[in-house]
Amino acid sequence: MKPESIYKKRIEQFSANLKEQKTKLLQFSILRLVVFAVSSFGVYMFWSKSSISISIFIAFVVVFSFLVKKHLALKRLKDKFKILIKINENEINFLKGEKQMFKNGEVYKDGSHEFSEDIDLFGEKSFFQFLNRTGTITGEKLLAQILKSNDTSSITEKQNSVKELSTKIDFRQNFTAEALMLEDQSLVQGMIYNLENHKNFIPKWLKPVGIIFSVLSLGVIFAYGFEYINTKQFLLWVFLGLGITGIYLKKINRLSRITAQAQETFRQYQRLIEAVENEEFSSKVLAEKQNILKADSRNASEAIKEFSRYIDALEQRQNLLVGFVLNAFSLWDLRQAFKIESWLSNNKNQINEWFRVIDFFDAQNSLANLAFNQQDYTFPAIDTTQNHIID
Repeated sequence: MKPESIYKKRIEQFSANLKEQKTKLLQFSILRLVVFAVSSFGVYMFWSKSSISISIFIAFVVVFSFLVKKHLALKRLKDKFKILIKINENEINFLKGEKQMFKNGEVYKDGSHEFSEDIDLFGEKSFFQFLNRTGTITGEKLLAQILKSNDTSSITEKQNSVKELSTKIDFRQNFTAEALMLEDQSLVQGMIYNLENHKNFIPKWLKPVGIIFSVLSLGVIFAYGFEYINTKQFLLWVFLGLGITGIYLKKINRLSRITAQAQETFRQYQRLIEAVENEEFSSKVLAEKQNILKADSRNASEAIKEFSRYIDALEQRQNLLVGFVLNAFSLWDLRQAFKIESWLSNNKNQINEWFRVIDFFDAQNSLANLAFNQQDYTFPAIDTTQNHIID
């Protein structure tokens, strides 16, 4: 089947998926309204019976929160299907001779480069515009570097990776769609720099102290409840916990700002990392890059999920009441900051490497897309045993 026919078929498929998602979104919107109305009516009817009304309210919060979360997931999927439709429409337009929708790489022009100006590598109607399908800023930069590098090593292995990727249209388009949904890409390098250069400030002895303090706090609460200690003694314990946390408050605030920014970036990149981890690759180059994400006892995506959990826990401090109680009785901020710093100590040197794998696949997808679109193009056979350069 010709590429254009495949793209048209995929547009039909994603259009049907989009229609289905819109229907689901409408259903969930109506369901949320019904849950709100029924819960409000229930609380009103049983207002005099506090136990029942409180139970209804708690049930409403749980159910409504689930529906909101599901609604956001459906909306994201709807947006993704829109992007997938646009990707295929762009390819059809490209095959008809319209290349203007792709970035032309004007910013990568270099008058001092050996050959890029001579062959119109960058600029309007350039080869870069003909080739470029990257979804990330860093992937686009890597693609430009590859074209300018003139690296002739391992040509056969590189060709095999492009050939294999060219057959994986589902992987390529899903990857590109996820990449195009990334937000604040310009902040990624700064975020990586901040994480890599973070200096740990939580002493290791605070880990067991935090656990012991939490256990003792339960005893203090029990003692106060049964009037074994008075209010003054109870408050003294509260301020002890807040005071210990307060010693490190400034540094914890800074760590919180850095990790809060990193969390959303990681959540977005996690989908790209999982896409690479879950795909099967047989070519040497692709398999080697994939193995970087699987080098340790757990995948990079699993490590990132763990990091996100620690950040979520630390961000509980944003709720002043919850943060007050947790820090007063369990040194919460210190314990969560310790977990984050432990994670960084074990993984921060790999973060940049993980992200570079994503850049690699983003750039390679452009080469593979060209091979898919131009199936009459050939992959030159390199014969190093001959003296001639071109036959």
